[in-house]
Amino acid sequence: MIVPGYVTASRADAPDAVTGSAEFRSLCPASAAFLSKRIA
Repeated sequence: MIVPGYVTASRADAPDAVTGSAEFRSLCPASAAFLSKRIA
């Protein structure tokens, strides 16, 4: 899936604020896409 303005990123590179969430740890499967967007 391509979302304008976002790039696919490695889950290993996700910031602590994301990896610490319940959604990231247990609700979303490890196979789920992790997308990143740079905000100027």
